[in-house]
Amino acid sequence: MPFPDITGDVEVPMVFKEDTVYTKSEIEREASKQMSKILDSGEVDSLKLYAKLKALNEFVLACMVNVKIDALDELDKYADNEDCVVNGMKVMKKSTPKKYSFDHCDTWKNLSTSHKTAQEELKSLEKKMKLSVGTQGWVSEDGEVIPPAEVLDNGKSTIQVTIPND
Repeated sequence: MPFPDITGDVEVPMVFKEDTVYTKSEIEREASKQMSKILDSGEVDSLKLYAKLKALNEFVLACMVNVKIDALDELDKYADNEDCVVNGMKVMKKSTPKKYSFDHCDTWKNLSTSHKTAQEELKSLEKKMKLSVGTQGWVSEDGEVIPPAEVLDNGKSTIQVTIPND
């Protein structure tokens, strides 16, 4: 099944060309230009477009996963000191960090348990401080006055798109 056209009847010119050098600002500028063109046409529902772009993002990520092994093999053809540049973008092989286990060390286990306990106490205190925002504070069982948390940012609105698994 071919991937659906995200724009409906609005024509979008091909953005990525073989001989073009890409920079982040250039990609952002082109995306802004294309989205303005589409949205200004009035022919596209912006909410539907957003959801379809989310699906397209997932599609692109899945494509990258599928091509990754072949791309890594291709990178192996380059010498360690040789740059691989594709459309002005430097492409290089990176290694993920090593993973370690510390469970066999009793000192680490004790410190880890103490840390977890302190983290749980901290989360409990933070919850109480958040709940007391707009009040004078909260009084603990032992009479200690716990001040309300200070609101640094009221948050922003975003859009969540949940794509079903099947």
